[in-house]
Amino acid sequence: MLTIQRIFAELNHLRLSGEKFEITSPFRLPRLLTVSINHAALIACITLLNPVYLPSLRDLALPDVDDAKDFEDLRLSSIDKLIPQLDSVSLYWRCVDCAPDYLRKSNERTLFDCYSYDVKSFWDYSAHLRHLRIIHVPLDSIINELSTWIIRIAIWIETHQQLPLHSLYLESILHPTALHSQPEDVRDGMGYLVRVCEEKKVEIVFESQPRDWQVDPTLSEDFCRRQRGIREKEHGN
Repeated sequence: MLTIQRIFAELNHLRLSGEKFEITSPFRLPRLLTVSINHAALIACITLLNPVYLPSLRDLALPDVDDAKDFEDLRLSSIDKLIPQLDSVSLYWRCVDCAPDYLRKSNERTLFDCYSYDVKSFWDYSAHLRHLRIIHVPLDSIINELSTWIIRIAIWIETHQQLPLHSLYLESILHPTALHSQPEDVRDGMGYLVRVCEEKKVEIVFESQPRDWQVDPTLSEDFCRRQRGIREKEHGN
């Protein structure tokens, strides 16, 4: 019979959310490769964020962890010792300029998530952005809103002279070849964004995003795969 300990010991991927659980004592998850922990579950999982308990972890997502209280809670963990072993990190964009040093030092392998309705707010949050993913695209909203935020992103990239952005992750259904049924304003806006990114040498990655962000895996498979490849080259594997 499989015990709870045996089940956890075999886990490769784990997502923890909500407040209705408590980890009274830490335990090892020797085969865990990816974990996603949201704001509500963070304090319950603090002791787990330690390479002793997660020796095989490669990808960590903290999707809506972004305020001072969250970072104060993280100080109770050993995440600073865990970060060096990771291939990739996924964080909410608002912490790009306020995260602790051990997180900011991992910016080259961090994918920052930004809600589409927040695009107008991040003009001044560009100094540390290397990789950005726009989520919750308003595909079912009025057309003006969709075309407006596409153009806003393009202008943001075009007008920043020293923008360090390397890659921009977008929902796959925004790929130009998939927009044939969209109005001309949307198609033109995406064409403008593609041209700007080509000029600025920002790679656009079109990737399917979760249908239900509360249930489905939130990590970007493409980003994790790319970062893993980079790390393997760095270590000569």
